[in-house]
Amino acid sequence: RYPECRYTRRLPDIAADAGERSDRLLGTDPDTGEEVWLRFGRFGPYVERGEGEGRARASLPKDWTPESVDLEKARALLALPRELGRDPGSGEPVVAGIGRYGPYVQRGDRYLRLSGSNEVFTIDLDEALRRLAEAEAGGKVRRTSTVLRELGPHPEDGKPVRVMKGRFGPYVAHGRTFASLPKDADPESVDLAAAVELLAARAAGGRKKSGAKAKAGATKGTRKAASYTITRKTSARRTSAVAKGGGSAKAAAKTTIRRRAKGA
Repeated sequence: RYPECRYTRRLPDIAADAGERSDRLLGTDPDTGEEVWLRFGRFGPYVERGEGEGRARASLPKDWTPESVDLEKARALLALPRELGRDPGSGEPVVAGIGRYGPYVQRGDRYLRLSGSNEVFTIDLDEALRRLAEAEAGGKVRRTSTVLRELGPHPEDGKPVRVMKGRFGPYVAHGRTFASLPKDADPESVDLAAAVELLAARAAGGRKKSGAKAKAGATKGTRKAASYTITRKTSARRTSAVAKGGGSAKAAAKTTIRRRAKGA
């Protein structure tokens, strides 16, 4: 709220705070023997277990502070999504996890948001089914794409690559990048290498499309500016002619015709 707020801090204090946000070793996972770290990246804090292609990562929920994360919490976060059981009626698995829009419970292609991240670790099957039934009766249950297969971590950033079933057919997903499978492709036969190739082609196509749109926009803007300039010049000539011809458009037109006739 500058200039109303003139709060300042000394640079050494800011540097000290930055030092507190350095990566921290939380311990060793007793099940895998791998180190578990709390790290700070471009998109915020996250926990990481292992190295290379087999590493696992999970971003911290928004309602968690880095200072509150220990080995137990990190392991629980890395274990998400967790399966609560199966719906006795439909036989579909019911899972709880934390996604792009926060904590949720999901059954089949329907999901319901939870109020807090801690509920993901405490909610049981009965409670999840009850909430889903109530929300479905009230029209508050949403549909989501179904994960068909987990292909593994992407070789560039380690984020999961999945084969998904969407409204318009199967596709592969990596973060916010999606690529539709060819019509003759079998979702069960797609491997990680093929998915990465499809995603790379999709990302490159998106960049080219954005560049083309920008170029088209620039061309349109240039044409619009040129048209505006011509319009201004034409308007100025008409205004001048009106002034010299007595103030009416008809008189201006007559004046123009007379001048052209004299020039001829």
